[in-house]
Amino acid sequence: MQLKGMINMISSGLYRAKRKATDEWVVGYYVYCEEKHFIINGKTRNEGWHEIQIDTLGRYCGINDVSGHMIFEGDILEHRFYDCFHNLTFVDCYILRFPADRLGFVLQSIHCYLDSKQARKGYKLPREAHEMKIIGNLVDNPDLPSEINNTGRLREGMQV
Repeated sequence: MQLKGMINMISSGLYRAKRKATDEWVVGYYVYCEEKHFIINGKTRNEGWHEIQIDTLGRYCGINDVSGHMIFEGDILEHRFYDCFHNLTFVDCYILRFPADRLGFVLQSIHCYLDSKQARKGYKLPREAHEMKIIGNLVDNPDLPSEINNTGRLREGMQV
């Protein structure tokens, strides 16, 4: 078996995307070859080539969430913290982004993300992402940011 045609680009780092054929997630290295987009994750040069839907492609940030799941660009993260003095639980939600105008990943507050006047302020430096939990992603759950924005961040009397 021959290596697939002329490879135009191979990315460094891990990526996740949905396969074109089955619409299931696949993780591996991103390759652009013969005007098609692939994730490769096989053990040889010719096995494990999966043609992908390019609009679902997201980079791995190098950090796992509290459950040990890899966090990718476009994932929606929840961070809960408990204020014992007031017996209140606060829930902040973020979208992991890799914006073109920044170097590296950032967590974008969902509340600021939905408010166009504060969109620039929505970017924050990554916090303790390993203490957060993935609750969805923008591909599978496109309406989740709106639902979260309507819920608010204060949850009374709930312990983390």
